[in-house]
Amino acid sequence: MSRNYKIMGKAIEEALNSTQTFKHGAVITCRGNKIICSGYNKGNRSKILNRVFTCTHAEMDVLNKLVNSYLIPKYGKKYKDYTKKYTLWVTRLQNDMSCGIKTSVSKPCYYCTKILKEYGIKKVYYTLGDNEIECCKVENLESTHKSNCQLTSENVETCIKLKHF
Repeated sequence: MSRNYKIMGKAIEEALNSTQTFKHGAVITCRGNKIICSGYNKGNRSKILNRVFTCTHAEMDVLNKLVNSYLIPKYGKKYKDYTKKYTLWVTRLQNDMSCGIKTSVSKPCYYCTKILKEYGIKKVYYTLGDNEIECCKVENLESTHKSNCQLTSENVETCIKLKHF
């Protein structure tokens, strides 16, 4: 088994912790592919990286852990100077678990992509399907996908703004 599949296996283990319909798991590695932290998606509204999110995506859960539990204690306020040496790995498990564990497309969404760029994460690996992993430099990553939770939140915000005018 290649190193990439071993790391993605840890992301799969994290995804199994999720209670959401779409189970996502993520890990962050540093040089040498040492796993630094891991996380999974949750449905609760949370404050992550000083912003309030309607739901917690696996990418944001693990990035929050990296920043608050690892980088800030180690580097202080200049932690963003060190984020470029980290790589994100993310997977999604299929809804039909009756046929065993199978992965499906887990490219980071629009908002996760935006925040990964803002924080300077270098690369992201994500699943395309069973035994398929895509690698992309975050600076080149483009995504227009928004989760149902994010779309609902945007619609509510739009309605609130329209009522004020």
